Amino acid sequence: MIDYLFLPPGPARWGGVLFGGFVALTAGIALLTAVMYEISERHALNRRVARRLFYWGCGLQLLGLLLLGFRALNWPIVSIRVLMYALLAAEVYAAGYLWWWVKNRYPALLAAYEWEEKKRAYIPRGSGGTLEAPRRSAGARRRR
Repeated sequence: MIDYLFLPPGPARWGGVLFGGFVALTAGIALLTAVMYEISERHALNRRVARRLFYWGCGLQLLGLLLLGFRALNWPIVSIRVLMYALLAAEVYAAGYLWWWVKNRYPALLAAYEWEEKKRAYIPRGSGGTLEAPRRSAGARRRR
């Protein structure tokens, strides 16, 4: 088993399938995040989530393509099978973590973001230049 994991690769049986999978996942992630970015035009939290999803998702897929290229070139250290298995395990872990994060952490972050947006709606703002924000006038003045 140790020899199988650490010896240079033999004939590339799954190379085309892995290449197609990496390219398809890269295109899918890029398309998904582009749509998310356009839909949530003014929603800063969703835009940040889409950006992180793009960086991490496409980064893992491009790393997979790089490792697949090293396997095709048959470089001694970077073409061992254990690296490809580690990458596939990392992708499964990343997908599971994303699922867990959306179920457990995202609702709390979304509620906090919406609360902050509601608070900002009531904060008085200046008119843009060097003028200060207008002060509220007292409704009923006390007479002495």
